[in-house]
Amino acid sequence: MRSCAWSAPLSSKHTGCLRVQTLVSLGATRRLLHKRQPFSCSPFPSCSAGQSNSTSTKSSGSAPLPAPVTNLEADSVTMTALVSRPGFVLAAAVGFSVIAFDVSNPASLHFLPHNIDQPVHAWVKANLPTPVKNLVAEKLVSDLFITGGIAGWVFAGAAGISKSGWNGVKRLAIALLLYVFGGGSIQHGDPFVVNQLKTHFQRLRPSDILNSYSFPSGHTTAAVFIMGTLLCVLLPPLTINNDSTRNSRLQTVVTSAALPLWVVAAVTTATGRVLGDAHWVSDTMAGACLGAGLVSITTILCSKLAADVKQ
Repeated sequence: MRSCAWSAPLSSKHTGCLRVQTLVSLGATRRLLHKRQPFSCSPFPSCSAGQSNSTSTKSSGSAPLPAPVTNLEADSVTMTALVSRPGFVLAAAVGFSVIAFDVSNPASLHFLPHNIDQPVHAWVKANLPTPVKNLVAEKLVSDLFITGGIAGWVFAGAAGISKSGWNGVKRLAIALLLYVFGGGSIQHGDPFVVNQLKTHFQRLRPSDILNSYSFPSGHTTAAVFIMGTLLCVLLPPLTINNDSTRNSRLQTVVTSAALPLWVVAAVTTATGRVLGDAHWVSDTMAGACLGAGLVSITTILCSKLAADVKQ
C-alpha cells in the first residue's frame, strides 16, 4: 500500500499543472524582490531610501543638493532686498514730497493741517499738563529709541570690526557718514539735511515756547535712521559665523524683531514729539519718510561694498 501510494506515476496533466504552479511562484517571488529592492539597502531597519540616495550621490562624485531655504532665511532675504532697492528710496522721497506739498504749498488742500495737525494739537494743549509734555513726552519718550539705537551702534560697530576687520570699519564709516549728513541726532542742532529742510520750509512749531522751525521732525528722522541702520546694516553681518554658517539664534532675533521694532521706534518717537507739543503730526510723518530713505541709501551703499569684497 505504501509503495503504491508514493510510487504511482504522474500523468502528463499533473506534470503540466506542477510546472505552471512553479513558474507562477517564481514570478511572484521575483516581483516581490523587485518591489522591495529600493527600500531594502541593508538588513538594518535604520537604512532608508534617503540613505540609499545619499550613498549613490556620494559614490557618483556629484555635489550634494543644497539645503532648502527656510521661511526664516526667506524673510530675511526679502526684507534686505526690499530696503536696498532704489524703488524704496523713491517711495520715501515721494511720501516726503506729498506731505511737504500739502503742508507748505498754498495751492494744496491742506488736508493734514486741517484734519490731523490742528485737532491733535488742540487735544494735547487741553488735556496734558506742562510737566508731562516737557519731561515725559518731549524728553523721555522722544529720546528712548535714539539713545538705545546709539548704544546698539556702539555694540554692533565694535563687534563688526572685531569680526570683519577692515570691512567692518568701512561699513561703520558709511553709516556714520549718513548719520552726520542727514539722519543722526546732534546735540543742540540738526544734521545738515534736516537743518536745510527746516530753513527752507520755515514752519513754526505748535508750541509757543519753542522758536525754531519744525518741518521735518529731526527726532523722528534720527530714530528711524538709527534703528533702521542698526537692524538692516550693522546687525545682520553678525549673524554669519566665521565658517559661513548662520547663527540661528541671533538670526531669529534680528529677522523676527527687525520690522516690528523699526515701526515701534518710529511711532514711539513721533508720539513723544507730538504729545510734547514740539511737532505737528505731519512733521513726524515727513521725518519718518526722510529717515527711511536714508536707511535705504545706507543699505544700498553697504550692499555694493559687500559685492565688491566678494569680487
